[in-house]
Amino acid sequence: MKMVMRKQFKIRSFDDLIDFIENEDAPKKDIGNIISNILSVWVWSSQYKDKKELIKDLREYWSKWKNKRERPIFLCNIDLEAKN
Repeated sequence: MKMVMRKQFKIRSFDDLIDFIENEDAPKKDIGNIISNILSVWVWSSQYKDKKELIKDLREYWSKWKNKRERPIFLCNIDLEAKN
């Protein structure tokens, strides 16, 4: 039987979240799920080339919306606007 040790994290602020993303070697999918659970925003983490790009978008999102009740529910680096 193989034992798996899991590291525990306490993310209590946006800065803690950024610190986690920057310093932990977690799969993109797991990072996307963590962001979704903490910020209640859907993340297409597979669309990001690297953590820096994701963190940049997260910082922009947070600086604009923070804890506002009504805010976008998606975080992605693709253009979702309809083209004419």
